[in-house]
Amino acid sequence: MRNSISLFVIVVALSSCTTFQSPKTLDKVKAGLDCIEYNEGIGWKQIYEKFGTPDIAPIPQPGQDLSKNARVYEDKIIIFYTERQEVKEGEKIRFNEVVTKIEVCKEK
Repeated sequence: MRNSISLFVIVVALSSCTTFQSPKTLDKVKAGLDCIEYNEGIGWKQIYEKFGTPDIAPIPQPGQDLSKNARVYEDKIIIFYTERQEVKEGEKIRFNEVVTKIEVCKEK
C-alpha cells in the first residue's frame, strides 16, 4: 500500500514539474518572429511582401461581391495586445479587457 501511494506521489510530482514553464517576456517571444502590425486599410501588397503567397485563396460564396476576397495563411502567429478599459454598469465600475493592437507574425 505504501509503495502504491509513493509511486502515485512521484508520478503526480513529476507530471506537475513538466507544466512549469519559465515565463517569457514579449521581447523574447518576438525575437524569433518577423511581424507586421495590422491597421485598418493596410495595403494587401505589404502583407504579400511580408508573407508571400497565401496558402488558400477561397472563392466567394454564391451571390457575394467578387471584389471582396479572402486569403488564408495557415502557419502564422497572431499577437493580441490588450488593455483594461473602465466600464460603468449602473453604480459599479468594472474593467474589461479590450484589444488595442494586433500583430501577425511568421518565424524568421
